[in-house]
Amino acid sequence: MLAGNAATIACVLGDPRLLARVSAAIRSEGGHGVALSHAAVLDAAATRTIRALIYDMGSYGRSTVDFIRRVRTVRPDWPIWLYYTPRPAFVDSVAEVMSLRGVWATPQVTDPAQEADLRLHVRRLLGSLPRVRLLALLDPILRALPPAVRVFLEG
Repeated sequence: MLAGNAATIACVLGDPRLLARVSAAIRSEGGHGVALSHAAVLDAAATRTIRALIYDMGSYGRSTVDFIRRVRTVRPDWPIWLYYTPRPAFVDSVAEVMSLRGVWATPQVTDPAQEADLRLHVRRLLGSLPRVRLLALLDPILRALPPAVRVFLEG
């Protein structure tokens, strides 16, 4: 999907087992997941070293909503998947940030049989990257180019 240019996805996930499952799903879909702190995500957003965010809505110094809004301010083009722990405490926060463009949320699943759903959301995240959307729009034009030129433009 990403033609040799694996997208690096920031993962702010407090549970190491969940991080391992999400990272494996990202790898299986052609991306690269990295565990980052809240501060490191904001730094990476400013330096453009990350292309998207997966966030569990875990603790943040001010509020989880503030964190998402700060990320969105620095990188309005990032797709953000809120993969939150299904707790009543998160419902209002999730509802508040769901109105932001490019943000969607799903509750975490612990059943290993749900891995297909996990991969589906990772695929959606990777498919939402601006570069991927642009290439999809250009695909009819790129198909007519010689394969070497197409690989160069996609890379």
